[in-house]
Amino acid sequence: MQTILKENMTKHTQTAVELKERKREQQKKRFKFTEEMAIADIASSIGHITKSIESMSESYSKILKINKNVVTYLQKAEKREKGMNQTVADIEHISIREKQ
Repeated sequence: MQTILKENMTKHTQTAVELKERKREQQKKRFKFTEEMAIADIASSIGHITKSIESMSESYSKILKINKNVVTYLQKAEKREKGMNQTVADIEHISIREKQ
């Protein structure tokens, strides 16, 4: 009878140990799964950030092109204005000479 009791206790102890081990393994798997999910989320976020930066860079390039075109237009307009002012000054100078 004592032998049977010892065997039963041994079996119960082994079963308890096995359950604890399974529980630890499940916790490890959950942690690993959670860790993998976190890494995947971080990678996804980095991908979204990269796309946003690329989009911003593209927009910035377009703005620079527009800015360059505006500056070029203003420089040409300034040259035309100077030319017109010089022409007006020349005409006024000629008019003054003719009146004299």
